[in-house]
Parts: sequence; structure tokens; C-alpha cells
Amino acid sequence: MELNLLNLYQITGDNKLKLFDEYNVAAKITDFAVLLGGTASDNYILHKKFNGKGRLGKWWTKTSSNDYNCIFTVNLYGSISLSNLDNRDNGIRLIVPYSSISSLSKTIKNNKSTKEVICGEYPQEIMDEVSSLILESAYENNKLTETGKKYITDSIDRSNTKERFNAKEHIEYEHKGKKYIRYISNFSYFNEQLSNGRKINEKEKYWLKVEPVKWLVDIENDIAITEKIIVAGIQFNYNDYDDNFENTDIYKYMNIYLVKDIFNNTNIENKEFKDINNKMKILRKRINNIKNN
Repeated sequence: MELNLLNLYQITGDNKLKLFDEYNVAAKITDFAVLLGGTASDNYILHKKFNGKGRLGKWWTKTSSNDYNCIFTVNLYGSISLSNLDNRDNGIRLIVPYSSISSLSKTIKNNKSTKEVICGEYPQEIMDEVSSLILESAYENNKLTETGKKYITDSIDRSNTKERFNAKEHIEYEHKGKKYIRYISNFSYFNEQLSNGRKINEKEKYWLKVEPVKWLVDIENDIAITEKIIVAGIQFNYNDYDDNFENTDIYKYMNIYLVKDIFNNTNIENKEFKDINNKMKILRKRINNIKNN
């Protein structure tokens, strides 16, 4: 499966995706993406083209402006803007071919032209204060179970455009049947706050819940796009952009790390393994029958 980004002409103009007739181009941003450096709107927004309330973020397209060697982005207001290649405060709204996840996804809403599905999982929203204290206490007393899964993000401060991607691991823990990550901030963003009002301070500990990823589906174009900006802090590219998207840093990050982080527990690899395992069982049964006869 290949993860990708939308181009500018799928968002605006005569050829834009039909789902943008029903859903706003502006996108909600998760608390995890804000912790990672994504810029968020000050207030919650409620609009008929949003599913309930949410703070908005900025997100990358993959279309360049050749005049300035910049990338077109969608800003907090749903308008088209430009951003430098090395910017880190834009987030990622992923797209995948819907056909690649249709058999693995669960439909939660089905409109005439757009349906919503959940598939895969990723850390998203901050836990409330009481739950965070309970989880931190359990962590300190070794009462949490590591699932064996780790999520990979960039460790570089969003204000630093001089350094390249440097991977940071976030261990997934299980507690009472639910999954979480413990995030320790490398930096302070005094002007940003999370959905529960907490500020982002260096070395402070945050607990985030791992939740199903929601996708909006354009069946006609075989595209599923994440409803929210789920990750940020990733540079589009450290060097110049030659319009070969597969050579960019953001493409490599998405298709080396993010694809595994989101779909590992769904799981495409597990489905293939189960198919192979079932075939092996049938083969063993046939061999045993031959031996017995």
C-alpha cells in the first residue's frame, strides 16, 4: 500500500474531489499532531461541513509553486497558501486508494457520494487530567504492558529548519484493554494549547489514546483521505523539490514509517499471513490423509 498526498487540483477548481462539496477543505487537527509541532486554530470551529467541533490545522499538498520553490498548503481557514519546503508546522492528511483498505475498514456513515470508514489506528487525543495521573502512576509502578509497537515521528523542534529528520520512538502501552502512548515534549510552544487546555512545555509528560483512524471516501475516484491531520512536524523536503514526489523526505517518512504505524494492527500483513497459514493447514491435512491411506 502506498500513502500519498492530494495535489492542489483535487482540492480546488473544476476537478476537485466531490467529497469537498460535503466536507470543508479545512481539516481538524489531533492533539498528537499539535504536540509534534502542528499549528492549530485558537478556537473550536463548528460548521455544517465538519463532523462536530474541532480545532483546525494546516496541511500539505504535493503541488509545488515553481516560481518560489514552495509547496501549496491548506491553511487554518481552508484557503490555499504557500509554505517553504523545510517548514515543520504543517500537518499531513493522508490519502490511500480506497480499494486497498475497503476489505479491512468498517463503515460508520454512508452518504450518497461520500462515506466515512475507520481503518488502522494512531495516537490522537490527549487524555484528561485524572486519566493522565492514573496512567502515569501505573507507568511509574511498572503496571503497564508494552504492546511491542512503537510510533515514529520527527524529534526536531518545528522552529529548526536546518536539521534533517531524526527519528523519535513512542512506545505503545496497554492498560485495561485500551492503548496509549506517553509523550515527553522536546520543546515548549507557549502559544499552543491542547484540546483540554494544557500548554505544551518542554519535558512535560502527556498521555494520548491510540484510536481508530477515520477516513472520508470518494468512491468514484477510489480515494480515502484522513478526516483529521494526524501527524505534523515533518518537513516536505530538506532540499529543492524537482516535482518527483517519491524523492521527497515526506514521502519517504510516510511510506517507511507511517504506513506501518497506522496499519500494523489492522493488518494487511496479518491478513496475508492468515491466508498463507490457512493454506498451509489445508496442505498439512492433505498430507496426513495421504499418509493415513
